Amino acid sequence: MGKYTYLLIDLGAFFFPFILSFDKKVAFYKKWKSVFLAILITAIPFLIWDYFKTDAGVWSFSEEHTLGIKLLNLPIEEVLFFVIVPYCVLFIYACIKSYFGEILSRYDVYLKYFMVLLSVILILTQFAHTYTLVVSISILIYTLFYTSVEKGGGLLITFLVHLLPFYIMNGMLTNIPVVIYNEAEYMGYRTFGIPYEDILYSYAMLLSFLGVYKWAESRLEGTKKGG
Repeated sequence: MGKYTYLLIDLGAFFFPFILSFDKKVAFYKKWKSVFLAILITAIPFLIWDYFKTDAGVWSFSEEHTLGIKLLNLPIEEVLFFVIVPYCVLFIYACIKSYFGEILSRYDVYLKYFMVLLSVILILTQFAHTYTLVVSISILIYTLFYTSVEKGGGLLITFLVHLLPFYIMNGMLTNIPVVIYNEAEYMGYRTFGIPYEDILYSYAMLLSFLGVYKWAESRLEGTKKGG
């Protein structure tokens, strides 16, 4: 795939969620206004984070597997990643809510407690590893934000379901490799070639995407009702 590798991974991840957005039961396309507002808001802090971590050498991107087009110091494919991934995650969430309602949301609190506890332990024990430390702090912050705006649930099952495409997409990015990690900046533990921190990073993004999406949805629905 050469220089098109990262781009094709992005487009491959996006293809089925986009096509299935027109499923009659889910009708995800009707939620696009809230979805793209949420993507715009969440992409900005994560791209800033990505920019500084790339600049600091926490990770880098293979020139062999990217087009060479950059926004600041980030490959254009990495910028697309922060559009496509939240779209896919929010699509998964919408499907779960449409087909299962609240039936699978009762155990959300246990996932939040576990992740908060794990983050606190990592902050106290992995202070020397920048990636581990920052992603753990982010989970604490985004947990507070998510809890303040989302009362309906669905976090646990969304997280578990999203792990399958996460392992496929992230597995390719880290094993080819497209994304190259500085070994000194994380704990060094991997599963299927993926650093454990990437799972925490994905969870932090999930909290952010869902939280902002629910906020955007409530604001837009409130505007409609007010009008």
